[in-house]
Amino acid sequence: MGRAGGHGPRSAAAWALLMFVCLAAWSVAAEPGPGPQAWPERIGNVSAGRFWQTLEDGGLLPTRSYPSFWRTLTAEAGRDLPGRAGVLAALGAALAAGDLRDGPHVEMLDYEGSHVLGEPQIHSVHGFQNESFDVWFLLTRTFSEAQAGAGPWDQWAIVQDKRVEPHVATFFHYAQGRPEVSNARSDCYRCHANGPRALDPARPDLVSGREYLAEVNDYCRSLVGVVTDFDGPRPDFGAALDVADCTGCHATGADRGPLHRIQAHAIRAAVARGRMPPDGPLSREGAIALEAFLRGPPEEAAP
Repeated sequence: MGRAGGHGPRSAAAWALLMFVCLAAWSVAAEPGPGPQAWPERIGNVSAGRFWQTLEDGGLLPTRSYPSFWRTLTAEAGRDLPGRAGVLAALGAALAAGDLRDGPHVEMLDYEGSHVLGEPQIHSVHGFQNESFDVWFLLTRTFSEAQAGAGPWDQWAIVQDKRVEPHVATFFHYAQGRPEVSNARSDCYRCHANGPRALDPARPDLVSGREYLAEVNDYCRSLVGVVTDFDGPRPDFGAALDVADCTGCHATGADRGPLHRIQAHAIRAAVARGRMPPDGPLSREGAIALEAFLRGPPEEAAP
């Protein structure tokens, strides 16, 4: 009778095993480790038709093609103002150019910025440029909010000052329509250790403006030694990542600068989706060492 009713000891053991498997699966989906798991199914069920309809409803579909992703800033924008004043002047000049949607831009559905939100986001990326500054804008919205037409777009910006060597990147978040310098521990720094990153859509059919991807990504690959302006002393992020598979590029004095545990989600995402390392998969030893670093000592909480 116990077996028929599902209450016997074997049934209880089976339920316990099932719960363990479910919890383990949820854990992997919540924060993927090195390897190809977790990412495909997270966005795999999104309808391409809904994605394109959402862009159309939001006025994000371009009305024509442009020869370049970059829009031109006036030559004098920020040029003659020192430091932060010049950065803010360049940022203001880009916004004064008009509606961000009235020009070249890229939209894609991605999961990398959703370590807090827990669902895919639409990323809308725009760029302005003169000889002194590169200005990037990122508009983000969860896919469910975008489909419902609810809530404002969250807006971020990166301004790269090219008047100095190495170039300096400053991160901004918009609060009540005004740009505020992002705190070093904000979402910007979690994914951007030192400036803009290449655009690698999770699915090739969920990207608008794909004709600009090569141009944007060639630009991002050309960046060497960009440093971050923290609006004060650089925070102590603890030990830098010291895994041989990574430190050829990510280390003090290297092209991309050191990585820290605060960037755990972005690091795991890049490795899980095969973006990093760029010359092939992690070695077995490298994968083990990387995960041990990202998890941290047992007494430390994961980021």
